[in-house]
Amino acid sequence: MVELEALKNILECRGREPVGRETTICDTVTETNYIVLPRHANPLGRVHGGQVIEWILDTAALSGVKISRGPVVVASMDYMFFLNPVEVGDIFVVKSWIPFIGRTSLEVGILAYTYNRERVRITTFAHLALVAINENLRPRLVPTKITTRQEWEEKLAREALESRERRRSLIENRREAVNRLDPPKPLNKQYSLKSYKIAMPEDMVYAYTLHAGRLLYWLDEVAGILASKYAKGIVVTASIDATAFYHPITPGDIIEAAAAITHIGRKTIEVTIKTTTENILSREKKHTTTAYFTMVHIGLDGRTREVSPPRDIDREVLTKGVERRNRRSKILAELKKIKQSLEKEIEKYILGEL
Repeated sequence: MVELEALKNILECRGREPVGRETTICDTVTETNYIVLPRHANPLGRVHGGQVIEWILDTAALSGVKISRGPVVVASMDYMFFLNPVEVGDIFVVKSWIPFIGRTSLEVGILAYTYNRERVRITTFAHLALVAINENLRPRLVPTKITTRQEWEEKLAREALESRERRRSLIENRREAVNRLDPPKPLNKQYSLKSYKIAMPEDMVYAYTLHAGRLLYWLDEVAGILASKYAKGIVVTASIDATAFYHPITPGDIIEAAAAITHIGRKTIEVTIKTTTENILSREKKHTTTAYFTMVHIGLDGRTREVSPPRDIDREVLTKGVERRNRRSKILAELKKIKQSLEKEIEKYILGEL
């Protein structure tokens, strides 16, 4: 888990284009800023979770393109936690950094926060992996490597390498995973739905493949629809669990999102979404990704509300859902330990800038 001291240093880093074949973690830092407008928000004045996801993945991609000197795509995501809402009138800041580079892959850390005249709030922590690709969507070698010069950089590099190793099982079965087309199993057959979309050219990025941010934006909507139907009220995105992208989505593909409620807590609903694509000409189908969204039930006042307990559930599905919830809870508890102190550091950083 990223330590407070390392994040303090990340705040001070400006980032720059790599010179030669080596670069430092500090030099990889990329920052983007957004003014949150009414068109970004829901009726409660909060930004749609999918929009936040897209902004974050845009920033991560910018880091990857700069350091790898070419196109990149999202290969997997370890986690993305939303600790506070993003609201109209906020300045939304995303900082990304690259603590480790493999032959063709890049680990990326994310910190996002908001500020206005009244307060600073941490909104998001995330960790994901990118793959550098060529014009044929095949992995290409990254010409730059990370060199560590300070203790905090060494810690970040070690943690990123550990994340990469933990993720290895997702990567190793990629060829098998693309052919697993069965939908996720819900707690109860009533707790599921399917949605369809055509991949359009305007949703693509370089190398003619669907932007992961656009895909997750859409999946976040699907998760929200299913969770709100169960909760009979408003839900917001709390986190996205470990996610791997197995196969690219190209223009004209028919995208099927099969969503299922796979865990229900006191105030939260986990929605598993399995995405498959069908080539409109060859009719070939591929499993592209499976993502786990945790949605929180809230009222019109923005406060969390309880949801009704599930009935007649599949115990095997519940057991696996509990395991994922426990893993998320452990990570979230660690992040919350540094949240308040980091917000104070960001406030100092912003005041210094002004």
